[in-house]
Amino acid sequence: MASTDTKSQLMDAAQKLCQTRGYNGFSFHDLAKIVGIRTASIHYHFPTKADLGKALIVNYRQRMEMALAEIERRESTLSGRLKRVAGLLRANLRDGDRMCLCGMLAAEVDSISPEMRKELQRLFDEVEGWLARCLEEARKSGNASFSGSPASAARAIFGAMEGAMMSARAFGDEERLTDSARWIATQLAEA
Repeated sequence: MASTDTKSQLMDAAQKLCQTRGYNGFSFHDLAKIVGIRTASIHYHFPTKADLGKALIVNYRQRMEMALAEIERRESTLSGRLKRVAGLLRANLRDGDRMCLCGMLAAEVDSISPEMRKELQRLFDEVEGWLARCLEEARKSGNASFSGSPASAARAIFGAMEGAMMSARAFGDEERLTDSARWIATQLAEA
């Protein structure tokens, strides 16, 4: 049982460090210090930092899938869903000034392993795919209008929200993210 607890502690600490400093901004030594174990002990759970990175992305993607499914259950409108997605991103900022793991790792994509890159792309694909389905549903029901494909619109929206999150963090003003999400929802409804 202690092994699982240690692994969970390592994952939690690594995610926080990755979301605040970036993947290249921490080491196994940093993790060992936070969790209170020897650096060599981390290798029992994660033989390499790339193994840890891949596990972080998979875990984050699974939690994101659950969060998006919950949003879809609770919100029937595109506007409501977009506000909730913005709320997920805002929650990261409120929890220790963290960035979304997607955006942080995307900024470092040239220095992560091919396996991590594949998982990161899968994460983006799944979030963008969910947004595209929401957009298509809203367009079919007459509640949203936009040019181009739902997939293109989804990529633009997710990219804009990730960028707004970076801006919000840079200025220490989460309203920048909230305003951006609100503007996007308004444009889709008015188009």
